[in-house]
Amino acid sequence: AQTLMGEAGGHVMPPPVEGMGAEQPGLGLQVAEDSHPSLAGIQRGACIITFLGTAGSQPSKYRNVSAMHVGLGEGCGVLLDCGEDTLGQLKRRFGAAGAEKRVRELRLVWISHMHADHHGGLYRLLQLRAQLAGPGAPPLLVVGPGPLMPVLTAYQQAVPLPFLFLPNEWLLGRMPGRGPPLAVRQAFTEAVEALGLVSLQPIAVVHIAYSCGIRLQGRSGWVVVYSGDSRPCDKVINAARDASLLIHEATFEDDKSEDAERKRHSTTGDALQVAEQANVYRVVLTHFSTRYPTMPVVDVAAHPNMAVACDFMTVDLADLPWLPKVTAPLAALFKREARGWEQDEVAAVAAPIT
Repeated sequence: AQTLMGEAGGHVMPPPVEGMGAEQPGLGLQVAEDSHPSLAGIQRGACIITFLGTAGSQPSKYRNVSAMHVGLGEGCGVLLDCGEDTLGQLKRRFGAAGAEKRVRELRLVWISHMHADHHGGLYRLLQLRAQLAGPGAPPLLVVGPGPLMPVLTAYQQAVPLPFLFLPNEWLLGRMPGRGPPLAVRQAFTEAVEALGLVSLQPIAVVHIAYSCGIRLQGRSGWVVVYSGDSRPCDKVINAARDASLLIHEATFEDDKSEDAERKRHSTTGDALQVAEQANVYRVVLTHFSTRYPTMPVVDVAAHPNMAVACDFMTVDLADLPWLPKVTAPLAALFKREARGWEQDEVAAVAAPIT
């Protein structure tokens, strides 16, 4: 577990795989020969994604609700969704000082939709950000669904929460008229530039009203697409065409396809089909129902470009070539842990009451 989850620095360290590629001098890491063209110019550390919550709807034993921290270069970051206790997850992953550092360095927080498991941790995070930044610091930019604005404003009546708000709908071209204040639009432009991005563009998806996914493109050419909560849809496929990485929700296993359709979510098979149709280089599945507290059932051999997210997993885009290699060992670790958990429960039930 220490090897996969990163004992030193928290990164998922590449396993030694025979024939994987030539060793890069000085680093002792394997440089894959089958890397994607979009990664040709990427430097290690240019884009580091940390999964802080990979459960759907509510926490489970091993997974918290949705949140991802994307570190972009030195001293800049963005949060994609911010479910309840995201701040706690940052502290568990990076330590108290490391979490505070990343909160200070946030240039924006992006929220996909109005379900609470995607924004319930935002308010405490904004409060801490204000405390850390001090008086006179520019407020943090929040980009999200329009109905989030009155919720933030209501919180602001009770607790000081300095923020600027930009609706996803404006970035989608769905707000006629003058749109957001000039200061908000300028803050977004400055944040995208500071993050080293060519674009940060929401994608309208099929879930509840105002739901979006997001597409990030780096200056060196890499592209990361996150579906948010969604049914499989053409807009995600088009946005993820030939992308470096697609992060797609997989709330249900394939035998629950009717539930997925009714609740406007995706199955593992749906997510993998979207990845195949978009011709993405790598796909990571996330947002699992609490029915699956460890790992969903997927055919790893049939999907060699797939990985499964777990809380605290940290992935440098430069390491995408070998990322799928961790899926089978991770499943084995979860299986062993679950077996021990079940044995503990049996022993507890059988123990005499004293």
